[in-house]
Amino acid sequence: MSVNLWEATSYNYYQSSLVTGFTSGASILCLPSGASGLVAPGILIIDQYNNSGILTNSLKEYVSFTTVTTGQDEVSGLTRGLAGSSVQTHTIGALIEGGLTATHWGDLVDFIQVGHGAGGTHIISTATINYLETKHLSLSSFASVAVLNVSKSFRASGASITGIRDNYITVKFSFLGSLSGPTTNLQTPIVVPISGTWNWINITSPTVASAASVIFDINKNGVSIFDSGTRPSIVGGGTFVSTASLATLNFTRGDQFSWDFDGPADVDGLIKDFNIFLHNN
Repeated sequence: MSVNLWEATSYNYYQSSLVTGFTSGASILCLPSGASGLVAPGILIIDQYNNSGILTNSLKEYVSFTTVTTGQDEVSGLTRGLAGSSVQTHTIGALIEGGLTATHWGDLVDFIQVGHGAGGTHIISTATINYLETKHLSLSSFASVAVLNVSKSFRASGASITGIRDNYITVKFSFLGSLSGPTTNLQTPIVVPISGTWNWINITSPTVASAASVIFDINKNGVSIFDSGTRPSIVGGGTFVSTASLATLNFTRGDQFSWDFDGPADVDGLIKDFNIFLHNN
């Protein structure tokens, strides 16, 4: 199967003629100031018509070329007798044309089929890809993809998929407002869509109580995920806390997570506007 991509001439209805005779063994085609219209690699048609405009199928030959030398009006790197034609001997003045041939079209189809399936999707077989963004991807065999961004969906049928993380998730609560004391069930619980294991939690706030530490609690299905005395707290004057000391690490698809503000009892409305992140990556 060929994987050639042939160029067209630089303008439509390209025509020229032979400067010298072109024998069956010739490897260079000489043209009278006509090589400037050619783009390599390409295909030419020789002797399709005679000087009277009459078809001469018995003399017609398709010839491909890989090199154009415009200063000498020559083309070389020839392959003779393409598209079902036979190698011929052509005389001085024989008509030379540029146009689409069966070779153009057949090689283009072969080229496209190397990387596309019958449905038009891309085929990747035993390949390594460093970065890929795609809406549709068909993998016919083993492939290695370093970074894959799928914008809508990833579907696999009758296949074994390995090396793709299915448990990456970050749960985030954003709270805008002031708190004056302990409060439970401040926001609607978040239901996790997958199963996994939490790695750490961090909480940020631009404004905190200036004197006392403020304490938070995270609940899974209404039960704290921390042991007594290990709940995360932002110290007085601080704006951030992060902890990996979790008593309950695992979660299952469908679990509900919520948060409470556990004190102190009187913070005078100075604690406000914070974000809570649960990470499992």
